[in-house]
Amino acid sequence: SSASPPFLAADKSTLLTQNIVQWIEAPAEPEARYDLGTVGDESGYHIIGGRAGYTDVVSDDHWRYDACTQQWESRAPLPVALSATAVGRIGDHIYVAGGERTVDRVTVPSGSLFIYDRRNDSWTEGPPMPVGLSEAAGAVLDGKFYVFGGSDGLETSRKFYRYDPVAARWEDLGVIKGGERRLAAAVGLNGHIYLMGGLPWSSYFARYTPATGEWIYLPGPNRLRVGSALVAAADGKLYALGGTSSARGYLERYDPDTRDWRTLNRTMQRTRVLPGAAYAEGKLFLVGGRDSSSTHESLRLTGGFCESDLLNVQTAAAPGGEIAYTVQVQSADRDLPNVRVVAPLHPDQEFVGFSLAPEGVRWTENHAVEWTGGLPANAPPLRFAYTTTLKAGVWQAGDRITHTVQMDNGAGRGLVRSAAALLFASDFAPSAKAVSHPRVSAG
Repeated sequence: SSASPPFLAADKSTLLTQNIVQWIEAPAEPEARYDLGTVGDESGYHIIGGRAGYTDVVSDDHWRYDACTQQWESRAPLPVALSATAVGRIGDHIYVAGGERTVDRVTVPSGSLFIYDRRNDSWTEGPPMPVGLSEAAGAVLDGKFYVFGGSDGLETSRKFYRYDPVAARWEDLGVIKGGERRLAAAVGLNGHIYLMGGLPWSSYFARYTPATGEWIYLPGPNRLRVGSALVAAADGKLYALGGTSSARGYLERYDPDTRDWRTLNRTMQRTRVLPGAAYAEGKLFLVGGRDSSSTHESLRLTGGFCESDLLNVQTAAAPGGEIAYTVQVQSADRDLPNVRVVAPLHPDQEFVGFSLAPEGVRWTENHAVEWTGGLPANAPPLRFAYTTTLKAGVWQAGDRITHTVQMDNGAGRGLVRSAAALLFASDFAPSAKAVSHPRVSAG
């Protein structure tokens, strides 16, 4: 069809905050930046390149945020400083295509393809793109990397391309539905690629199906989106975040089944142009942006295995007394069939019994509480509780006992949770006090 895409009036929806938690502050990115490449992995996400928030200098920095440890980890820098790239991840490899680089103090579009190998923290250079492009949108679907639109420095591109990592070659796929597009956002989900916003039509929203080559227009988001991010989450929904001032910090969710957009809430930082965004461990993450500082925030959607913990921790006990522990194992957004939990006791600590014992939990000859089993996706947390005693005559007031629980989700993520209790002296020794008998006078 040659019809124009539907345009929707901004701010037409009701703000829905009753059924979703609010954004919270996360550890700040190492350096304020915008126009950065952002891509998620199994338990965190990478930020690659971009422009420094206060100097506009193009960066080659590469960091990974671990959603479990809540720590930023330095990674091998880009071979060339780049901003405004198109990025995507296929397995252990991250693809960074195009972008802007500075040559003799002049910003020019790049046609490079750099490939990062997560296994050995190294970069290689792949076949160059058919044309140098910045401000393009990248997406991954079924083992292929797609790049939509962008700018060649003079004109906005109408084209889109596909990179096949196995064949190591680019393919020209023709013209984007609706024509030229830059500063858009794209994401692959369930056999389709969704392309949202950008210039010249900021209410644009379309779906491309590689298997059939079909494009269709879809109802656009409720707010104009230029320089925004579009993220697919494990719930099968799409989330639109950030962008120019017209977006005003609103988070919108798109349901591919009902083809309906809903406005959920507002981010802490209300204006984030060209931010980074990702989904990991049941949370949305939003970082950087041209009109923000180095702020970093997260929104819990479902939670994840990394939230597993020791609950109701007892911090004090008497020598020879009891200490109770409760372990909670949090499910993830995917099935975890081979979870294992081991909680060894101190040699001078004795197991009394379970007060809460789901199927599979046991006391073992290894002097440990253990549980193995499967956790279905998004299942309620699994809890078990047990009581221990401290051997008499061994412990003294002022001693500290630490209990450690080791958790493994069976998919490459291990956790350690610990709780310490300080032993105190009971002040219940026998005592006596002399009291004089009262005298009563008759008068």
